[in-house]
Amino acid sequence: MSANQWQKARAQVVRLREQGHTDQQIRNMALERGWTEEQVRRLIQRRVLQAPPSPPEAVAPPPPPSGSVPPSAAVTRPAAVTIPVVIADIGASLWLILFTVGVVALFISGELGGIGNLPTPAIMIAALLLGGLLVNLGILVVGHFLWRGANWARLTFMVLLGASALQFALGLILARIDGAVLVPPFWILFGIAVLGKLIHVLNHDDAKQFCTR
Repeated sequence: MSANQWQKARAQVVRLREQGHTDQQIRNMALERGWTEEQVRRLIQRRVLQAPPSPPEAVAPPPPPSGSVPPSAAVTRPAAVTIPVVIADIGASLWLILFTVGVVALFISGELGGIGNLPTPAIMIAALLLGGLLVNLGILVVGHFLWRGANWARLTFMVLLGASALQFALGLILARIDGAVLVPPFWILFGIAVLGKLIHVLNHDDAKQFCTR
């Protein structure tokens, strides 16, 4: 009920009293018109009310603890984190599958035991492949923590991507053994370009703002 309606009702009560109606009669008439018991009690009480009682003021919630982020301001995972993790994880998984298949093929063919007799370039490629195994395993493990917003994982992930790009560069140098092309140079250069772009993306402000843990 508005203040204006309340004042009109109070004026009507005063007129009814001046006409000789008792408070009980006024109460019955008000109830018949749809007023509630609480409204009638306040309306016919002897002290004059100019307006209905004000509702209690809403109590503001306490401020959040210092350093906390309210749910409405929670930062969603940006593309600057999602894209590098997904692409690097796919690449690392494929590399590990190919590495495993290659090792199994050497083991079955019986050539695994003759690695010590390989020429120096072949031994260097074997060492490069072993380093790639460690780097790609690291990408898969660290990528899990980067996905959850750990800043140390973002920095470590970039280091691992840089190490992978370095291995690609070394692979470009050792791409030929005895005149045979092991890996086309185009694909090595393409891999280096992709890794460099992923490192650049992880340096975006969106990635830095998300990785705060």
